[in-house]
Amino acid sequence: MKIVFAAWYDGREVGRGSGTFFHLTRELERQGHDLSYLWPRRIAIPPGTGLPLASRAVHRAHKTFGKSYPVYLDPLVIRRAGRELRERLAPLDHDVVLTNDPGIAAAAASSATTVYYSDLMVGARGPFLETPGSWLRGASPVTMWAVRRSIRRTLDRVALAVLPAKWSLAAARSYHGRAPLALIPFGANTADPGPEPARTRSLERIRAKGRIDALFVGKSWLGKGGPVAMDTCAALRERGHKVHLHIAGCRPPGIGGETTTVHGFLDMREEEDRAELDRLYRDCDLLLFPSTYEGFGIAPLEAAAYGMPTAGAGAIGLDTSIRHGLSGALLPAEANGEDYAEAIDTWFREPRVYDELVEGARALFAEELNWSRSAHLLIEAIEGLDAFRREA
Repeated sequence: MKIVFAAWYDGREVGRGSGTFFHLTRELERQGHDLSYLWPRRIAIPPGTGLPLASRAVHRAHKTFGKSYPVYLDPLVIRRAGRELRERLAPLDHDVVLTNDPGIAAAAASSATTVYYSDLMVGARGPFLETPGSWLRGASPVTMWAVRRSIRRTLDRVALAVLPAKWSLAAARSYHGRAPLALIPFGANTADPGPEPARTRSLERIRAKGRIDALFVGKSWLGKGGPVAMDTCAALRERGHKVHLHIAGCRPPGIGGETTTVHGFLDMREEEDRAELDRLYRDCDLLLFPSTYEGFGIAPLEAAAYGMPTAGAGAIGLDTSIRHGLSGALLPAEANGEDYAEAIDTWFREPRVYDELVEGARALFAEELNWSRSAHLLIEAIEGLDAFRREA
């Protein structure tokens, strides 16, 4: 299949979009499909080069009042980018346009089969979630109008909309758009380390080294629930466990000491940083992920690839990437450190519980939540479209 991946950036850049669509497109190529990459060259987001004057003014006004305004979903920006993309798409020999952005999906939609695959979604009605990590927290009515307008047009114009989580599928259904919908989870944004890390991980190993190494991964310390992770480790220590917390992805101020190691931001474009993250996933014993909002939640899948159980919030997005009792524990969004410590304590207090979670996490990754399976399901869904069958 000849696929054009269209986004606001070059899809071959591993550092964009958490690497999600880099890994998807690499897997599609591995499975034998022909990939081309398309992105606007006359508009740059960021830093905002080439934006219409009115769009720039709306963005500046929002910034003045401390509000976010996603310029890439501004109607005038979409219109300008759409004209450019359609011009450059016309001479390309392709079967499918695949995009992760609703603005580009609506703007680039043509007679070709256009497929939207993303966790960027919000329901058609009601306020957005007021949780610390939500990307539209405190959004203005203008922002919500622009976002919902873009999503509505996408769900009316594309040949297929694919969502990775149950919540985003339900939100997409609320628009009653013409596009058929499919649920296909994302995969882990890491190379498969194989079964060995899970085979060597056990409660016996933890007891032999004399401490629990807990891992926190996230660029946003507050948005991903960093303070709850700290409180969890403190509560586990009060229960008699020796715990060391490793923080990767950010460098929160004032955090450190004998029981905490801050590894900082790890750039997946750098071999040394990739190796460091690989070492953390191999050596640590559990992932703390108390984020209260996720479009999907990739870090628990990366941990599962190594057989590492995750304790996370049963918040929006994470009920797909964490399976309670199989790959870890899901707690209420309002759970505190003591609640997390209580759940995790059972992993080490009761025989076989931790080891079974290790096996379950690795099985979840290997059998369900990996890019090989997701890419295969995506191609199957595209091939099942009436428009694609007619052209074939």
